[in-house]
Amino acid sequence: MSVGRRGARTAVAVACALAAGILWTVQAVAPSYVAVTASSVASVTAIVAIFASRLARDQPVHLDDLLDLTAGNLTAALVEQWGREETVRAHTPVALPVRCVVVSDPARPGGAFDDVVGLLTGGDSPRRLVVLGGVGAGKSALVLRLALALLRVRGDAEPVPVLMSAGSWNPRQTLDDWVAGQLVEQYPELGVLVPTMGGAPRTLASALVARRRVLPIVDGLDELESVNRAPAFRQLETAARRDQPLIVTCRTEEYRELLDQPDQEPLEHTPVIELSPVRPADVRAYLVDATAPPASRWDPLFEHLDAEPDGVLADVLSSPLMVWLARMVYQRRRTDPAELVALAPNRDDVTGHLLDGLVPAAYAERSRLTRSPERVGESLEPARRALVALARHLRAGDRQNLAWWRLHEQVPSVLVGLSTALATGGVLGLAVLIAVADRYGPRVGLVVGAADAVAAGALCWVTVLIPKVVPRTLNFRVDLSRLGFKPLGGLAAGLAVGLSFGHACTQAGGPLAGVVVFLAVTPVSALAVGSVFGPVVGATGGTSAGLAIGLAAALVPHRSSGVLEGIVLGAVFTVMGWLWTGLYEPAKTPRAVSPDSLYRGDRTSSLVVGLTSGAVYGLAYTLALGPWIGALATVVLAFAVTITVSSWGQSAVASVWRPLCRAGPRDVMGLLREAHERGVIRQNGIYYQFRHDLLKERLASDAEPDALGALTVMPASPPAS
Repeated sequence: MSVGRRGARTAVAVACALAAGILWTVQAVAPSYVAVTASSVASVTAIVAIFASRLARDQPVHLDDLLDLTAGNLTAALVEQWGREETVRAHTPVALPVRCVVVSDPARPGGAFDDVVGLLTGGDSPRRLVVLGGVGAGKSALVLRLALALLRVRGDAEPVPVLMSAGSWNPRQTLDDWVAGQLVEQYPELGVLVPTMGGAPRTLASALVARRRVLPIVDGLDELESVNRAPAFRQLETAARRDQPLIVTCRTEEYRELLDQPDQEPLEHTPVIELSPVRPADVRAYLVDATAPPASRWDPLFEHLDAEPDGVLADVLSSPLMVWLARMVYQRRRTDPAELVALAPNRDDVTGHLLDGLVPAAYAERSRLTRSPERVGESLEPARRALVALARHLRAGDRQNLAWWRLHEQVPSVLVGLSTALATGGVLGLAVLIAVADRYGPRVGLVVGAADAVAAGALCWVTVLIPKVVPRTLNFRVDLSRLGFKPLGGLAAGLAVGLSFGHACTQAGGPLAGVVVFLAVTPVSALAVGSVFGPVVGATGGTSAGLAIGLAAALVPHRSSGVLEGIVLGAVFTVMGWLWTGLYEPAKTPRAVSPDSLYRGDRTSSLVVGLTSGAVYGLAYTLALGPWIGALATVVLAFAVTITVSSWGQSAVASVWRPLCRAGPRDVMGLLREAHERGVIRQNGIYYQFRHDLLKERLASDAEPDALGALTVMPASPPAS
């Protein structure tokens, strides 16, 4: 029998057992309620059976077709993403020429970028490459351009190049497992399980890697700790012997140290290129063509380079990174590049001056896309301090990626938790006070409201501090084969709510009825939510649902049959359960995505989920006490749910404290968007990164503000006669 059929029969059995158990419980508590609820339970059980039969269909899974579709979507996503990155940088008038030598085959002539592409796409190419170079030699920029060039000409059967930072690799993990993990981290939908022939299910990312549908670009092998480089390189050797496509970048010195170790050989049948220093003629042409006139501003610098071709300044400006920094720092007409000559005797002074000058130079003009104003002097300081805080945050966590949903970590967790607890506990306690006072009087309302404020605040405190691995979104393109049995949790919770609340209506509410509802709703809701969000969120979410519905049940003022109330509330609670367990899921990102789109998607989906949840709980209070109390419950519960369950809510709470903690402005996304456009940070998938690790470390060192942007401004040239 297939797994699908066994699972379907299990689902039907569970549904029938659940229905029988609920009916037996209700019969024991209120025999008169059985007749009017039996038909409802039977109907829901039938729905479960139909759903299970749909799952039981043995639909053949064509894994190759799925991998082809996924690889195509991933290609389109990367082309669009990196194409946008090119657009952001398109205001650079000219590009520095790329030149290299083929160190693995000295007889083979080096060349420019097109020749490097040929090494990867030629008829006899192993589709592997090692790229060497010094600090700031342009290795990362080169492989990014290579990846985009390969993507634009990729055939259906060819692997998809994906850029990955080697610094996150612990070589105790196999290369394939690490690559698959990086894919899932950048594109969470690739974490979905797919069947395999004769084996356990594996993630879609693992299947892509195993079938050689991915060309990993391992960027920065030198960033690994020295003890980890040799084990990592041995895994790369094994991959090369298996003829796996890959690209590796490493600093030249660290690469040679690797090969000097005993029994260490270069990667088999893998070309090795070393990026050449930028030629003086290319430096001269680039700086003149890419900056504002007059070109004579550069004459003192060029004269020094001609006079001392082997000097410190000439060596510094042989690096593409430093040439780009010089262009950025001195692109405006009224800046004086000659000040570099005065710093020339000391390499650290030159590089430090260029790194320090990037931020003030990048913010000195109005931005083109975000239309942000120019920032100079005092107006620049908030942005500079925020960038320093971001750099320190990354260095403290030994990370490269700026993930906006993790930036709440800049604020002490006690502040995030306490402010959430006070805000949500306060509004929920006030709402409960009003609702209970309407039924039992102000004195009881004050006591119950205070207790609810403490309980709700504690639950929200715990929930908001649970790490969010990735933002979530609502996905209305439901695939039953991937949902599994998650919707059964929503059905079970709806049954528990409908039957227990209907029973409370037959008893005219009261504390005992509220306790019964709490005990019925809490465990079922906790299991349903926990199956998707984990046990902690399941426990807090189930307890919160039990408290909210249980209190509403206790406030029911009049006796009724309970049938209508139970069916209506049970049905809407089931829909909410399906929304939570089946539609509200980690953001799917194999299509083009940016940190901005993830932020907007998480915000929108959290508001929808929050309002839906508030409306469902508000309905319970409407049935109990009328529309005004119901409306109040809807608003306050929607507020509590939105803040506590989403990455956006977590970020919003942290934004209140961010300026007070000197961690940057409240609008951290605005800061990141502007810094990205101005070239200080770059986008890598769903993350932002500082333009170079040297820049991140320089900012994290927090040089004195007076040293930043201490650029000499030349007097305005007199008008031409």
